[in-house]
Amino acid sequence: ARLAQIAGVVNYHKAELAQLCARPEVRRYLEIAGKVRSGEMSLTPAQNAQLRQMGQVVAPDLQKIGEVSNARKAAEAEQAEGQALLARFEAQRAERAVSTRLHIGHLDGDTQVRRLPYDPDGACFYHLAPREIKLRLRLRGAEGTRLHAGAGGSYEWQDGAAGPTS
Repeated sequence: ARLAQIAGVVNYHKAELAQLCARPEVRRYLEIAGKVRSGEMSLTPAQNAQLRQMGQVVAPDLQKIGEVSNARKAAEAEQAEGQALLARFEAQRAERAVSTRLHIGHLDGDTQVRRLPYDPDGACFYHLAPREIKLRLRLRGAEGTRLHAGAGGSYEWQDGAAGPTS
């Protein structure tokens, strides 16, 4: 949603630039100034004075063009940064979703197997205080999806396909 909003801002700035540059006096000045800068055209002193006069007439428009252009460039940079971040997150998600598997060969006693949310970039469970670990494990249904509850046998789970094994 944020990337779409930024894309809208970029498109707005592009349309505003097109509108400003489409004005006849601004377009004429930009064409002549561009040719003079590139060396395609050389001006006599009288023509140079006329170009300066044209520049003074269109100076507010040129200033607005500069401001809008800078805003567009900033929005495009933010959009590129956001797209790179989104691509990184999607790659991480795809990498993490490759394969998750759990195999418990022998259950003895009352046992529950629950799927808990896990953030690989976050703190590891074994770095938590023992009280927090016990609290997370003993909460009944408050956290995680219960996959299995039983007193014996074995259990296997892989990417959503779960079931007791013989």
